[in-house]
Order: sequence, then C-alpha cells, then structure tokens
Amino acid sequence: DEKAIEIERGVILDEFRKKKANPESMIWDVWKRVFSQGTNAERSGLGTEESIRAITKQDLVDFYHTMFVSGRMVIVACGGITIKELQQEIEKQLPVSRSDKFVVSCDLPIIRHNLISIEPYIGKEQVHLMFGFRTVSLIHKDYPVLIVLSGILGRGRTSILYKQLRIERGLVYVVSSSISGLSDAGSFAVETATAKKNVQEVLDIICQEVNRIIQNGVTQEQIQLAKNKLIKSRRMKMQTSDSWVAFHADEELFRSQPWTLTDFVAEIESVTFQDVQRVAQIYFGKDKWYLAMCGDIANDEVEIHW
Repeated sequence: DEKAIEIERGVILDEFRKKKANPESMIWDVWKRVFSQGTNAERSGLGTEESIRAITKQDLVDFYHTMFVSGRMVIVACGGITIKELQQEIEKQLPVSRSDKFVVSCDLPIIRHNLISIEPYIGKEQVHLMFGFRTVSLIHKDYPVLIVLSGILGRGRTSILYKQLRIERGLVYVVSSSISGLSDAGSFAVETATAKKNVQEVLDIICQEVNRIIQNGVTQEQIQLAKNKLIKSRRMKMQTSDSWVAFHADEELFRSQPWTLTDFVAEIESVTFQDVQRVAQIYFGKDKWYLAMCGDIANDEVEIHW
C-alpha cells in the first residue's frame, strides 16, 4: 500500500530529525560511526534523510524476502502460549522462506584511521561524549568480565567515575559505562556530558582511572560489589514477559546452545581479580581508544593523555 508507505516514511523522517536535533540521542550514532569505521556496521540504523526518501515499495519487498528468512531469525516468546500455538501463529502472520542458518564467518575489522568523530552542534555549551574501545562479541569468554568491569568503572553511585567526576569534582551530572556485544564485534564506552571548558579535564580523569585499572587492577571489594549489583539488578528486571524475551533474544540468535539467567549469574560469579586486570590490559590502552563527541568542539581542542 503506497499510502501506508508514505505515512510511515513521514513518521520516520520526523524521528530522524528529532534524533539529529538531540545530541544526547545522536551520540550513540557518532560512537558507532567511529568504532566500526570502514565497515558496513558504521552506517546509521535510521540512515539519512536522502536514503529514507529514496526507499521504494520494491526495496521493502526485496528486503523482506532477502532478510526475513528462517536462517536469519529467532522467535522468542514468554507467556501463556505453547510452542505449537506459537508456530501456528507465526506461520499465519509472518510467512518466511526456509534457508540455511546465517553464520558470521569472521570478526568485524578493527580500523583506526579516524580516532575522533564529531557531530557539530554550533552554539551548544555542553558537549556529549563517549570514550572507549573495541572489545569482543556477545558470546566471547571475556564478555562477562567486561560486564563486571563496566559495573566497577561507571555504573551507579558507587562506581569509580561517578565518585571522581560527579561527587569529588562536580564536572558532570551523570556518567555511565556500557558494553555493546554484537555477533562479530563489541565495544566498551564511557558516556557523559559536560561543559566545553571541562571536556579535557573529564577525558584526563577517565584515562587516568582506566590506566590505573590496567596497571594495578581493582580490589576484591570492588569486584564483589559490582557482581552483587549486576546480579540483583538483572533479577529485578526479569519481572515481565517482555523483559524475559528481551534478555533471551540476542542470546538465542547468536549462541549455538540454550542460555539462561542461571548461566548469566554463573558467568558473572566466576569473574576474578585476575580476569578484570587481564581483560583491561588486552582491550584498553593508548593505541586502542576511540572518541565520539556531539557539541561545539573540534578535534584539535582535545588530547588523549596516558
């Protein structure tokens, strides 16, 4: 239906403009652009205004038949339904062609031609930034260690960076660290926003604390606190059918064996002091960083010090 396509196009264009106008939303696109540069993964999920306008009905049909095939899909459900009932509904509502399982045969290349990517917002006093590193896929053995490391460095009021940047210096209102795990790549990033005049100091403190972990590791108390918070938080989130589906969807798509909340807890519990320092030394460092910024700032106005 051409009319339905045009209505949806208008909605997506509106979403695109709202995202472009909001540096807090846009920073994730800029981060993705720099850490996956030179690969297909650097492209924005929303595309550009020109690409949105250029999409035709035939493009949508071709995409559906190419991508919506059994080998690229997984159906995860939670609630009062049996597997047989679910299968009947899917076959009726979402007919797809059968295909071999799609397998990612190699990791996404690591390219560092451009270390800093900036989306300019002229006249904005505040700069949103993400500083981090390329890491590993969702199913890599080091991924749980990165989750714990993220908890220690930048998750919550007890984290290292919250204490340093917010409580002790008042340079930021919020700071967080996060990890992103794909099928063939991953990233670890610290995200925050600060006044332009404070950007260099904020980056210096982030680098200082990351380097401290590389050199000295963390305490057993920090590890245990992070593990306890992660496990309790995950269990608290598993209160709805939607949360169960969201938790299992990527795992079912990427893993060859079933993976459950029990597996998650066991993986987090198994992380040791030695694991945290080892992983920091492998994936973090002066020749591995990327920086994304949204604001009225230029590349030559910041330096990364180790």
